Amino acid sequence: MVTSQRAGHTLLELLVGLAISSILMLALSLQLLTSQRLWLQQVIWHQEQEVLRFSVPFLRSRIRQAQAVDASSQAQRLVLNHSALHARRNCLGQLQSSGSQFQEVFELRQQQLYCNNQPLIAGISALAFYYGVDLNADGQLSDAEWLPDAPCCLPVLAVSIEWMDRAEQPQRFIASLRRSQF
Repeated sequence: MVTSQRAGHTLLELLVGLAISSILMLALSLQLLTSQRLWLQQVIWHQEQEVLRFSVPFLRSRIRQAQAVDASSQAQRLVLNHSALHARRNCLGQLQSSGSQFQEVFELRQQQLYCNNQPLIAGISALAFYYGVDLNADGQLSDAEWLPDAPCCLPVLAVSIEWMDRAEQPQRFIASLRRSQF
């Protein structure tokens, strides 16, 4: 009389179970890594949007309030000349007395926007300034009239802020100086 006294699992059954559980663990780990990567990308995108929402209106406001763009301005450095008829604050919030003239120097260093050598906001990948000059005196700014360096002898009518996010997609914002009409 032959009776089977099977008390456990065979080695093959254990190996198959181990392989199936390993595949399931690998799939769950990949899903977790993908979710973390997507979450991190979303956090970065939200941070970029927050920086953009602050920086662009701030720069536009400073440009519109400026008397002129200084001739030393370049694509990576914006120098604004101000003439305060009444007491007002500069880009750092410091009060400028009535009748004073002052400059504001904006530049991007190590992904931080600086004003007068003081950091304002971090998280800017790339930023460039272009200067609109009416070269042919037709009252309009064509694409060819946006220069990377401010000219020494012609007035700048507007400043274009070219913002490059981490996805390398440029966005362009334009602000005209307060006394310029075109």
